[in-house]
Amino acid sequence: MAITVKNNVNLLVKLKKITDQIAIDLKTELIDAAAEIDTRTSSGRGIEGGSFKPYAESTKAFKKKTSRQVSPVNLTQTGKMLGAASKIKITKTNNQLIGTIGFTNSEDAKKGKWNQEKRPWFGLSNQQKTRIIRRLTGK
Repeated sequence: MAITVKNNVNLLVKLKKITDQIAIDLKTELIDAAAEIDTRTSSGRGIEGGSFKPYAESTKAFKKKTSRQVSPVNLTQTGKMLGAASKIKITKTNNQLIGTIGFTNSEDAKKGKWNQEKRPWFGLSNQQKTRIIRRLTGK
């Protein structure tokens, strides 16, 4: 079993032995993972828990002017981007099950990708990967 991150936008989980129950369990795990990504990012933490680098001075000034939060850095302007990072798709192939967490619309996907380049936020932590593997394999 392997979990990989593809192009910083989609999270893929590949399994060799496929059952309907594993597909259901994988979807549940990815729904939970998407919620964790949102919560973690909203609280100002990156994929492995560290803080994000500070906003540029121009961004800080804009956020202060518009009464938005400056610290901690949480990649939230309106909350739409984080909320949109919740599209779960499960695909079965001949010998693999692929679960994807993506965006519900292309505008927020572009914002997410731009933010990912500056402050990696969209991905599974090593702890999340381990937990998902354990839950799916029963180990």
